[in-house]
Amino acid sequence: MGFGSRFRSIYEGRGYTRSSLAQASGLAYNTLHRWEDERASPTLDHLQKVATAMGVSVTYLVSDSPSVGSVSQLLASARDLAYKQAYSKHPDARRWARIVVGIDGVLAEATDAVVRDDR
Repeated sequence: MGFGSRFRSIYEGRGYTRSSLAQASGLAYNTLHRWEDERASPTLDHLQKVATAMGVSVTYLVSDSPSVGSVSQLLASARDLAYKQAYSKHPDARRWARIVVGIDGVLAEATDAVVRDDR
């Protein structure tokens, strides 16, 4: 995913339209549009204005790391598998139950970390 599509995904996920984000950040609508189309690259100053308006860090805006959503989906799938094993007649059912508890803990910590980062 390039910067333009990631940028759009972030602001739409936070409830902004391009127009409302332009107004909140003090930047021109066309500037944001050019970023999305990847016809222009944002300056650090402009990134800071947009990040501040949305309540995120500049690092978050430009990060290429996997999204929290995709990691959470992977962990949720692993949890479902472990849950099924824990409540089946699997010989290691107790071990699987401990794995479920561990995954639940990781998901809770990740959610707390995202909430803290978004403030």
